[in-house]
Amino acid sequence: AQQCLSGKIAAILHEDSLSEFFAYCIPSFIYFINNNCIFFILQAGDPTTFQLLAQMKTIFTGLLFRIFLKRRLSAVQYLALLTLACGTACSQLPSGNGGGSKWHKSAAAMHAGMAAPLIGGLLSVFSSLLSALGGIYNEKLLKGRPSTSIHWQNIQLYLFGVLFGWFAFFVKNTDHSSKGIFTGFNSAAYAMIMSQTMLGLSVSFVLKYIDNIAKCFVAAVSMLCVALLHTSMHGETIPIRLIVSIVLIFFALEQYNNNA
Repeated sequence: AQQCLSGKIAAILHEDSLSEFFAYCIPSFIYFINNNCIFFILQAGDPTTFQLLAQMKTIFTGLLFRIFLKRRLSAVQYLALLTLACGTACSQLPSGNGGGSKWHKSAAAMHAGMAAPLIGGLLSVFSSLLSALGGIYNEKLLKGRPSTSIHWQNIQLYLFGVLFGWFAFFVKNTDHSSKGIFTGFNSAAYAMIMSQTMLGLSVSFVLKYIDNIAKCFVAAVSMLCVALLHTSMHGETIPIRLIVSIVLIFFALEQYNNNA
């Protein structure tokens, strides 16, 4: 194990490997900015608006797919991505039961100040762009060295993520003696960390061996599965918005793959 670790360190010190190592700083920083941006979005706007505007990352992914990875998509495939974004956005529409209270809160927030909803919307679009850009850049790095272990590539990516996180923690928290980094954590927080860790690893496999477009379709289908599971657990009938969303998503999947 020590020989393997020393071999990795020696490889990093090589000029080409060193430049590749620091290249992972870019997508890591993009993810860091995006993850922190979400907290400001939820403070300025409401979750429903964020979820709806977040589907724009599918459109941005298709555009950046062409710019950075030089992958040409047909007009039908771009239309399929637009249909996919509409389908996922449809699944995030509020239900009739809770829509009134959410609208009341949103209207009250707009009367309190028009700036907050506007900022929240603009940040949601910016977050969608960052999410797409981070995924595209990460895919470019993961596929740049096909023979390199995906686990070693993930280590390089997350190492910078940890460094950025620690830096932000120490800048924001001036009193380090009374509050630790795990202050306020409970079993649910640790479960969420484990879930997000497994999600990040699975996304890396998708990006390395398939592509970002496949990640968009997988995310859309998983979103539907969560919505259907929630409906069945509460003994509710499947709402029309979910039926429309299912039709649109699978229609987009069929159109995209038939024109690949």
